[in-house]
Amino acid sequence: LFDQGLGDLFVVRTAGNIVDDTALGGIEYAVAHLGVRLVVVLGHTKCGAVGAALQGGVAEGHLSSVLKALVEPVEEARRREGDVHDLASRRNVELIVAGLKSSEPVLAAMAGRLDVVGCYYDLDTGRVGIIC
Repeated sequence: LFDQGLGDLFVVRTAGNIVDDTALGGIEYAVAHLGVRLVVVLGHTKCGAVGAALQGGVAEGHLSSVLKALVEPVEEARRREGDVHDLASRRNVELIVAGLKSSEPVLAAMAGRLDVVGCYYDLDTGRVGIIC
């Protein structure tokens, strides 16, 4: 996707870009110990986790924590005009970026030396754009 070789990127993947303590610990490790200076939150079209959150209903097991984390972007998207799935996916990226930028103590302490950006990948076109 970014024309990088094996080992060039430190990747933390979670359904719906959810940042729990484990994911945040991985990001903090990359920043504090590996010298990472750019964190990219990459959302995408047709996100399955966002789709599941839009459908609602009861989720079994730990999936419920993923869906619970997506309530805010889904509710905000439903109040706007347009493709609700796309709007919710994009808003989720924005919220995750904002949360990471203010995350204490490691990431907030790196302000000015660390960039956190939100990008959005269109599965149909293969294009990635910066959204925040």
